Amino acid sequence: MLNKDIFFDKKKRLFLITSFFLLFCLSVFISWAYLRLEKNETKDSLIKTSEEKKAEIDSCDNQQCASQLNLVRRKIDGILVASGEENPQMIGVMIDNHMDARPQAGLARASLVYEAEAEGAVTRFLAFFSSDDVVEKIGPVRSARPYFIDWATEINALYVHCGGSPDALSKIKNKGILALDEFYNSRFFWRDNSRPRPHNLFTSIENLNDYLARKKVKDHDIQAWKFKDDLPASQPATSTIMINFRLPDFVVEWKYDKEKNNYIRYQKGKIQKTEKDETIVAKNVIIQYVASRVMDEKARLSMDNVGSDKAIACIDGRCEEGKWKKSASDSRNLFYKSNGEQIEFNAGTTWVEVVKNNYNVVY
Repeated sequence: MLNKDIFFDKKKRLFLITSFFLLFCLSVFISWAYLRLEKNETKDSLIKTSEEKKAEIDSCDNQQCASQLNLVRRKIDGILVASGEENPQMIGVMIDNHMDARPQAGLARASLVYEAEAEGAVTRFLAFFSSDDVVEKIGPVRSARPYFIDWATEINALYVHCGGSPDALSKIKNKGILALDEFYNSRFFWRDNSRPRPHNLFTSIENLNDYLARKKVKDHDIQAWKFKDDLPASQPATSTIMINFRLPDFVVEWKYDKEKNNYIRYQKGKIQKTEKDETIVAKNVIIQYVASRVMDEKARLSMDNVGSDKAIACIDGRCEEGKWKKSASDSRNLFYKSNGEQIEFNAGTTWVEVVKNNYNVVY
């Protein structure tokens, strides 16, 4: 009888121990599940809050909401960003505009674009991007010219190119310009074999940021233009701007879109789009007149882009004559009204069309 009682006591104890152990495991599991759920809810809440904050920033386009959200204007293009994000490292990429280079990639995503002729009256672009941008394909990348270098150095941008004229390469070397030449750094570029050479060289912001990181380049401060809130004219005075570059294939039209208060770019009579079918638009279009001359037997050009000359600023559906001034090769290119006041730009992309003094611009 005693042995039987001992047996049942042992069995009871084992049952109790097992039950307590299972209850302990269950409580641990429930606590873990609750904490995990709470963590995920907190994470989702933070993500939602972050997304809501970004949406608020993206939708803010005037100084009133900027003050409420503690936003500041980005120095390169005046768009409203969180404090601390106003001065990113800039990247300037030489982009081809030969007929075989069209449609370009990434051009619609630039904050600032200079268009000017190279030899043969073929225009090229110097498109500026922020290192904070996400642009997966930019190009086709083409060679350097001295006057484009001046527009890059004034905002301390990385100047991206593929080779260049002797004067341009000498300028980069002798002045210690922050530049990336595909000839010696091909790992940051690739060829698109569906396009003809040499109009098939491309890069990306990710690749260019990799180069900047390897060189330990830090953000540089730049002199900002003046920016304002949009103020479209109730009755736009100018609906079309026609820039008659010498060759018909390079004649440019900018047509004003009153509803969006921007200008749509046309080339050869058609809306110019990128490889991804993005329409190229600008909030501000500037025509900058310069004296120019042929330098050598290959018809390379020299442009007087340091000094002062006539300019036309087209903003909010109106075009106004004024002046541009650039005191040195590395000083900011500034634009002024006829009364001497500095022009205030709309926030967003600006295109500067650089033309010879004798070219006809109709607006």
